[in-house]
Amino acid sequence: MSGRNLAEMARGLTPAHIPAGSITSDKLATNAVGADALDPSVTPVTTKRQVSGEYTITASAAIDWEHGLGSIPQKHGLKLKCVLAERGYLAGEIIDFPNQNIGVGGNNHNIAVSADATHVHAKIGVTTGVFGGGGPILIIRRDNGGSETLTSANWKLIIWAEA
Repeated sequence: MSGRNLAEMARGLTPAHIPAGSITSDKLATNAVGADALDPSVTPVTTKRQVSGEYTITASAAIDWEHGLGSIPQKHGLKLKCVLAERGYLAGEIIDFPNQNIGVGGNNHNIAVSADATHVHAKIGVTTGVFGGGGPILIIRRDNGGSETLTSANWKLIIWAEA
């Protein structure tokens, strides 16, 4: 149990819960919160996070972004930034984009992403102009929940990695 949980419990104690002459509930709460600094299970871990600049989305493109973390990232991924409103998304919105490679009707949509000790690699799908969008990325529309490809010129790709 963390010190914070102990502190909350201690604050709820009444004199009937604590024997006469022993520690007060306020003192117990203060000591319990201070215990967090000694408990490595609740000490925040410093995470190194790197974020790329914005990349143009082009069918069949391969992006090899140097993340600079010095080791294979524990987590990595993609975000899409809307630069011109479409599909229910507004300009300036940034959406998380999962690592996926979807084939619909024999077409290759979306982006496959992987990482090694020096780079995050993104391979953009080859299909363009299918499902009403004109781009290689198939998403769920924000406005109506339907699937549709994005217009590549209306979006930028951002890559991130954490060690």
